Amino acid sequence: MKGSVFIAVTVDGYIASRDGGVDFLDDFQDDEESGSAFTDFMASIDVIVMGRNTFDKVVSFGEEMYPYGKTPLVVWTRTPDAVKVPDYCKDVVSCSSKPLTALMDDLKAQGRTHVYVDGGTTVQSFLRTGMVQELIVTRVPVLLGEGISLFGKLDHAVKLKHVKTKTFPSGMITTHYQLVAPASNN
Repeated sequence: MKGSVFIAVTVDGYIASRDGGVDFLDDFQDDEESGSAFTDFMASIDVIVMGRNTFDKVVSFGEEMYPYGKTPLVVWTRTPDAVKVPDYCKDVVSCSSKPLTALMDDLKAQGRTHVYVDGGTTVQSFLRTGMVQELIVTRVPVLLGEGISLFGKLDHAVKLKHVKTKTFPSGMITTHYQLVAPASNN
């Protein structure tokens, strides 16, 4: 199964402020061209796996801002019973605390072929287990100085192959990478 990350980071490498806020993205919401890149990406995937903190942040914006439509989404968390799933997405959202390899085996058994991985800790876990094949990272022209890092501590270097880079009038830069060999500490 293909694992892909599509995420925005500040120039200094943060995906959110220390309190999980993503207000720094507000000035870039009207960039139609970069929005269509996300739409195209979403059309290529058939399931999303994200961590609970990321899910809680996404649903806090309300139904009108929920970006995933009817795409199945799994909230990967140690406490699945504590996740509050809003009515507008309850038909497509499930929760799991299974080990990552077991969760991925379940998704494969359901016929899933391309997973969108989202959330800092979740991305790090997927990288450590060798389940990410591509990274699509959009650098947002903002410096936060501190916050939640996308990659955090990795056990070893992860070699990437540049696929393409696209710049947008807003100053955002999206770079698409493939992992040369999936990262694994095995």
